[in-house]
Amino acid sequence: FFIPSFATAEAFIILFGNNGFFNFIIKLIFGSSINFQVLYSMNAVILAHIFYYLPLSSLILQQGFTSIDKDLEEAASIASANWLLIARTVYIPQVLPSFTAALALVFVFSFISYSTPLLLGGKFTTVEVEIFSTRTQSSSLTLAFLQALVTIFFALMLVVYREKFYVRSLSYRKVEKKKISFSNLSFIELLLFIVFMIVVFLELLPVYVVVVQAFSRVPVFIFPTDFSL
Repeated sequence: FFIPSFATAEAFIILFGNNGFFNFIIKLIFGSSINFQVLYSMNAVILAHIFYYLPLSSLILQQGFTSIDKDLEEAASIASANWLLIARTVYIPQVLPSFTAALALVFVFSFISYSTPLLLGGKFTTVEVEIFSTRTQSSSLTLAFLQALVTIFFALMLVVYREKFYVRSLSYRKVEKKKISFSNLSFIELLLFIVFMIVVFLELLPVYVVVVQAFSRVPVFIFPTDFSL
């Protein structure tokens, strides 16, 4: 989340560029004639924003899931409620404020994003990039300021909306976290853990590429070939 946008764009170019690591692996597997165009499109902008805001939203959602009232869950189970009824009456009402708060915050950050879509979007632009383009035209200076004011007003409304649901998510009773024992994990829990590790790997990969690139004399894919300060 704190990596500069230009460094992130450099990492994404190394990983997903036409001659990047992703296409290098694809060509090794399927042949040299296949090449995936990922960058400079709306998909690249979406991918970059997922990389940025997934950890932030996960922290907010974790707070919602860990604050679920276990007494209500046990009462529903004793009353012979099925999993769908438990999810609708116990889980969703308690997790929804945290989910809405995370969704609003991520939307605000994406809505006012400037450098990421400018570097990775190509012809695809967002509101902030459009404001900059309008500002560069001397005849459209007033329109650019109007666009900026509307954007600020809309973003502030979403922040207030987000705070409302965030405060509501704090109203549920906190429960003590239980230690996870890998020996007692079910198949579904083990599968979720594997998915979690894959997501963590994908989140750390661009960060690793930025660090390695900073200490390498020549451009690299994953491993540096010539160290240099």
